[in-house]
Amino acid sequence: MDDTLADRRFSDQGFEALAHDPNYLQIRELLTNSEFSAGDAVLLYVTGHGQSEHGVHWVVLHDSEPGKLSHKSLATADLIRWLADYRDLRHVLVIIDLCQGGDVVDEIPAALQQVLPDSWFVLLTAPAGADARLGAFSGVLKSLISDIRAGAGPEGSNDVEPYLHAPDFIGELHERLSKQHHQKLIVMNPPWRTSVCLPNPRYRASELATVATSPARRDLALLQSALDTHWLH
Repeated sequence: MDDTLADRRFSDQGFEALAHDPNYLQIRELLTNSEFSAGDAVLLYVTGHGQSEHGVHWVVLHDSEPGKLSHKSLATADLIRWLADYRDLRHVLVIIDLCQGGDVVDEIPAALQQVLPDSWFVLLTAPAGADARLGAFSGVLKSLISDIRAGAGPEGSNDVEPYLHAPDFIGELHERLSKQHHQKLIVMNPPWRTSVCLPNPRYRASELATVATSPARRDLALLQSALDTHWLH
């Protein structure tokens, strides 16, 4: 977690087990019996090994059996269904970084896709039937965030907005993943605006504070950071 994001950062408190080879029951318990509400934003990053069998895409778990994935594996689409059951949950980003992840799109009923909020979106790092190269997406994601933090991000990124414009961010991810790894990013329920699931790493609220002035002159106030840099000794 990035402490510079302050109150915009995500926390894994209560969900730490998901990062340590969880079994099916652990995953289901944590995702179906949580207390997500309208004030929450959820980011779920699914990585490891994925495989389609008998027309269903599965997250292969540590105790899964080849040829019997339905016995001890997790149907990937269930992750989306479980989160969708939280009717008040408005802000969700699910990243499925698994081989053949694009197969999941066909498993989400059109009726469910139509009722997902505009602020929900799902990124699948490999199209149907294709492999996701190890470390490809995570490497591109890390480099893009580093570039944005350094001021070298895509056109439209800046340091005055607390959250990133999702279409620009996803478009840059798509382009880099394609150029660097010949891998196609699939977007389900594409967002069209700024997303609270994408905190801007360049934004610093303290640097955007203005100098205290009277109400009549507030629109003309300098940024406090500019005053500190150029006027105070």
